Amino acid sequence: MSCEWAESKPGGDAPPVPRSGHTFGVVRGKAYLFGGCGAKDGKPQAFNDLHALDFTDPENLRWETVKAEGPCPEPRARHTVTVLPDGERLLFFGGIDRRTRFKDVWILNAMHKTWTKPEIQGKPPSARAHHSATLIDNTIWFFGGYSGHGKLSSDVYLLHLGDGAETPMSWEIANLKGKGPSPRFDHMSTLWPGEIGGEPARFYTVFGGQDNTQMHRDIHYLNLNTMTWAEDTGMSPQMFGYEVCSNYAAIESVPNYKMFSVFGKTGLLEYTNQVQVMDCGQMQWHEPSVEGTLPPAREDMSVAYCPKTCRLFFFGGWANRWMSDLWMLNISPIIGPPYACMSCSPGIGPVFGETELVIKGIQFRQSSKIEVRFGGQGGKSQVIVPGEFVNKNTIKCNTPNFELFGALEVDVKVSISGEGWTVNKVTFQYFANTSAKNTVAFGPGVEPDQALFGIEMPFLILARDTTNNKRSSGGDEFQIEV
Repeated sequence: MSCEWAESKPGGDAPPVPRSGHTFGVVRGKAYLFGGCGAKDGKPQAFNDLHALDFTDPENLRWETVKAEGPCPEPRARHTVTVLPDGERLLFFGGIDRRTRFKDVWILNAMHKTWTKPEIQGKPPSARAHHSATLIDNTIWFFGGYSGHGKLSSDVYLLHLGDGAETPMSWEIANLKGKGPSPRFDHMSTLWPGEIGGEPARFYTVFGGQDNTQMHRDIHYLNLNTMTWAEDTGMSPQMFGYEVCSNYAAIESVPNYKMFSVFGKTGLLEYTNQVQVMDCGQMQWHEPSVEGTLPPAREDMSVAYCPKTCRLFFFGGWANRWMSDLWMLNISPIIGPPYACMSCSPGIGPVFGETELVIKGIQFRQSSKIEVRFGGQGGKSQVIVPGEFVNKNTIKCNTPNFELFGALEVDVKVSISGEGWTVNKVTFQYFANTSAKNTVAFGPGVEPDQALFGIEMPFLILARDTTNNKRSSGGDEFQIEV
């Protein structure tokens, strides 16, 4: 699996000035950028300007300067933004402007371009910045953050969104079991589905960050079925490869979500541009191969995901200076389409093809265009044949003739309606036909001086194929003349 970097220079209005600590929130194909801190007229300051990166046309990215009506939030940085369940509004919480920290909540209606400050019941969290926010059902979970004067947080606050009519928005402190993450800030949090003991489960995850004395590389999972942190469930938090204050997200993929960690701070005045991916089913990190020109290392940038093109967009950030560049990371070879192959049967067949192959998977669908690709390792040899939809878990096809390339182990991938090819590994082994003239029989049963009658005499057959290689699979039928 690989991903590819590319720098983008969108058209449209003037781009945002260099900054860090801003946010991106995606609504209907536009990523709304708000706030952050940078320099204006040579002086550091926080911003409250609003811009939108329009990627509805992936080949024609454009910046828009957004003017929203109504009173708006004060300038701030290192706040959080959450896309609300209606998919049209963005909720902002907290942040910092110089030494002033905030605990206010603002909502931007991205469709109507209006700001509102909602009335919320209950006691809010203390003013803070550098915290995290994660939407789970109709509630936003806030974890950690820094409140100044050395005060760190490890509390989890829940903002219940209500229904806008009879049920108002309200604050609540989460009642969780087990030992969770230590107090920290500059961490990240996300949500992904999985399973425990074969039963479906969802996991709220807190990763990395720092406190007043050290940086962290631990990952903590909260089982939302039991509201219990992983240490008390036998599911040990997995350590990341190095200490990092990172920007990451869990992105839907089939069969398992993929968690991405990109960029971040790794030490005092030290930054990374490394890409790390964790398969949420296997819970193992790996570093994919990366193509294209690498962006400069940094921290404190914003990230937006475009599901249409499977691209992550990163803007700005800090690496001993404020930045204003926009980078795209194409992760489609890692994410894949919304269906997956899990196995194929039989797993072996003759190189001349015509073996009926049954492919098992998940979320297949009916389409006039179903293709199955047989490709040699490394993608140097590929043949595509039509597939037949059987049901949501089964596709059938006949294996193609592979004599041009030889008897190889090949990857089997499926594409439906011209979407991307499946990414998880399923293989089929071609074998060359057995050649009688290359095959050797030996043993007492074929010795001329062992001509005994009425006694079972064994002999062995060493089958060789047309390339004179030993056959490693069975299934041959032999005709023997005595």
